Amino acid sequence: MNLRLNIKNRIAFRVSLITSIAILIIMGVGFYFLLDMQKAAVRKNINNYFISIYEMVLVTIKENHTQSGTLPARQLRDIMRSHKEIISSSITNGYGTIKWASNPSEVGKINKTINEYKKEFGEFRGVKIVEGKNYTQIVAPIMPEQLCLKCHQDKGEPIGFFTAESISLSSLFSDIYKFSTVSFLVILLTILATLVIVSLTIRYYVVKPIDTLLSMIQSVEKGNFLVRADVKRNDEVGILSRGFNDMLKKITDLMVSQLEQERQVVSMQQELKYKGEIEAKSKEIFEINKSLEKKIGELSLLIELSSALNSSLELDDMLESMVDILYRKMNYLGLVVLLWDEEGQVLRVKRAFGYDDGDELKNMTFRKGEGISGRVVETGEMILVQDTTHDPRFLHYKGKKIIDGSFLSIPMKFKGEIIGVLNFSRPGTNMFKEDEIELLKAVANQAAIAIKNAELYQKTLELSITDALTGLYNRRYFFKRFNEEIENSLRYNTGFSILMIDIDHFKQFNDRFGHKAGDEILKRVAYIFSSRIRKVDIVARYGGEEFVILFPRMKKKEAIDLAEKLRKSVELSKFIFDGEPIEQRITISIGVASYPEDSSSGKDIIELADKALYVAKRSGRNRTVAYDREKFAMNE
Repeated sequence: MNLRLNIKNRIAFRVSLITSIAILIIMGVGFYFLLDMQKAAVRKNINNYFISIYEMVLVTIKENHTQSGTLPARQLRDIMRSHKEIISSSITNGYGTIKWASNPSEVGKINKTINEYKKEFGEFRGVKIVEGKNYTQIVAPIMPEQLCLKCHQDKGEPIGFFTAESISLSSLFSDIYKFSTVSFLVILLTILATLVIVSLTIRYYVVKPIDTLLSMIQSVEKGNFLVRADVKRNDEVGILSRGFNDMLKKITDLMVSQLEQERQVVSMQQELKYKGEIEAKSKEIFEINKSLEKKIGELSLLIELSSALNSSLELDDMLESMVDILYRKMNYLGLVVLLWDEEGQVLRVKRAFGYDDGDELKNMTFRKGEGISGRVVETGEMILVQDTTHDPRFLHYKGKKIIDGSFLSIPMKFKGEIIGVLNFSRPGTNMFKEDEIELLKAVANQAAIAIKNAELYQKTLELSITDALTGLYNRRYFFKRFNEEIENSLRYNTGFSILMIDIDHFKQFNDRFGHKAGDEILKRVAYIFSSRIRKVDIVARYGGEEFVILFPRMKKKEAIDLAEKLRKSVELSKFIFDGEPIEQRITISIGVASYPEDSSSGKDIIELADKALYVAKRSGRNRTVAYDREKFAMNE
């Protein structure tokens, strides 16, 4: 704001001051020269005035004095009266004695002015005008003419002098000065008023718009380049405002361009700064990506393997899928799965991939400590052989497969228990890296869990469908298969036969020899049945000492023959308990019924076979009786 006021005052003050000084100087100089010119003009007019009176006096004197010899007093008085500016006048002789005067009392006196004139000029050469303090006086010689020489001998000397007094030139000059001063003051006041008006006009039309521009300039100095002057005029200020706006627009555009360039420079600097880091990180990311791809591949393998292992609880199917995935994904020359047989205390080959005659290895066994696989079971630790040619523990699967290279044997453990061993082989030395070994350990752990689950499932399944004492199918499973066979018979128009079997006098045997001996009899009889029937036949413990056998697609006659063979096998068998032979003979009674020979409803066959068994026991036991509808109907 101070800057604005200073500039504002400077402009207004300088314009007013310079204009005032210039006017004052011009007026002063003009006033001086005007006064001088007025003085000169007054003097000239006075001189001309006095000279004209002088000439009139001369003419009057010459016309009258030459005729009468005296001065024409009346005519001269009339002349002087007609010129009121003349205060006094006189005519003297050549010696200064007044011969005529406008004031008659002066006649005869000496006019001292004549003597001063003579002293000053010496010769009478012209008119002298004397400026006194209170008057202005003319002294003019009256020179003789030809007619005057009659009386006046010296033609070179004036015959007299004419003197006249008028008001003082100083008084005239004072009046002129007063008038000029008043005029000067009036003009000066007029000029000053004009200057005020001009100053106000300049302030409104020049200073104020410039002040507005100045405030905008100060705003621009503070960084606001968006201000614009309000252009409403087409004069110089308007042109300046438009120029200012154009300048701001160009500055704004330039700053925008500069900011954009700076942004680009900063961006480029950032890019250059991070380019090196990006290149360094790119290599690191590339390595990480490779590692991630590898980990993803390993994870994919584990997922696929987990899916395969969990897709079935049948051990053989599960092992087949596992070995196929590992062999296909991992590109091994040889891959062998061995499971630990707790009952036989041996390690048994269950699956072998990558060998021309893989079936030769199936069921091959290794004892604990035998070869590398046996050593793994014995120690529970992984064994890595990077070159089998220098390790005597490698038995080449007992000489069956002579393949040298790298060999890796990993135990499959479940809660510290050895489930089996996974063996991997590749041609060449040092073919197994640490990360791959870690992956295979994870595979072995996953496989161990799956195998254990399959074994538990198998045992659970066996317990759920078999009799715990005899190992035969239980009654629940038998009826399940029995119903399935009924549906198959109806679908394919086939038949089946049922044997209902009971051990003769089993209660007395238990009473005599005890239940343990009775359990041995049940297990022995069950073994005889299961070992002498077809694989498709179903033998089950029906309850107590009763057994039932289902013969799918077997005619009644064939069933009777087979039933008789089973009866004789039991009768002829020797039973031993606690190392001693049992003295009592063990026999069985059998009832036979067939579908559709004995009934059009398959569900009735068990009941019919049970009736035939009842008849066999009632008929003396140790015999086979087939259901006969007519005979049984007569007995009933």
